[in-house]
Amino acid sequence: MKFFKLFILILISSQIHAQQLPGKWLMYTPGDTYMIPAVPIFEFQNDSITTYNFDEIYSQAPYRVENDILYTSNNRMGRIRFITENELVCSPEKGGDFHWTRIRPTETNLSEEALAELQFTLKPSDSEKEILVDLGEQNSEDDGFRLERIGDSYFLSFYERKKRSKVLFIQKVTDSEIVLAGYPGQPEMTAQLITE
Repeated sequence: MKFFKLFILILISSQIHAQQLPGKWLMYTPGDTYMIPAVPIFEFQNDSITTYNFDEIYSQAPYRVENDILYTSNNRMGRIRFITENELVCSPEKGGDFHWTRIRPTETNLSEEALAELQFTLKPSDSEKEILVDLGEQNSEDDGFRLERIGDSYFLSFYERKKRSKVLFIQKVTDSEIVLAGYPGQPEMTAQLITE
C-alpha cells in the first residue's frame, strides 16, 4: 500500500511540473558555454517543445516530465527544479546548472520608441565594472546593444561580431528604473535610468 501511495505522489508531482512548463522560457548560460542557438528560447505547448532563437526555429519535439526529469523525444534534458513560478533550474547529468526565466509581457507604460532611447548602467555581480547601456546611441552593426521584442516582451540583446551573444529579459520599466532578468548567478538586476 505504501508503494502505491508513493507511486501516486510521484505521478502527481510529475504532472504538476509538466503543467507549470507551458509558455516561453529564456535559458541563460554561463559565459564560457557554447550552444546552438547561442540564446535558446523554449516554448512548451501541449506535449511539444519548440527551440528557437528569436527569429529562427531550430527544433520541435515531444516532451514529458517524469520524476522531475525533462525528456525531449527519448533524450534526457535534465532535472528541473522550480525556484519560483517564473524561474527554474535545469541540471543535466554532465553537470552545470542552466537557469531559465519565463517570458511574459514586459510591465511598462512607456512606448516602444521611449524604450528604444533608454540609458542606464548595469553592474553584474561577477564584474568590477559597470556597463553603460545607451539604446538611443547607434551601435555598430557588429557590436553593441539592441532592444528586441517577442510579442509584448522586450529584451536587451548584446551583439558581438554581428551575432547575438547574450539576452536579458526586460521584466519592468518605470520612469526611473529598469528591471532585467537573465544574468547567470544574478536572477534579477535593477538599474536606475539616466535622465537628462
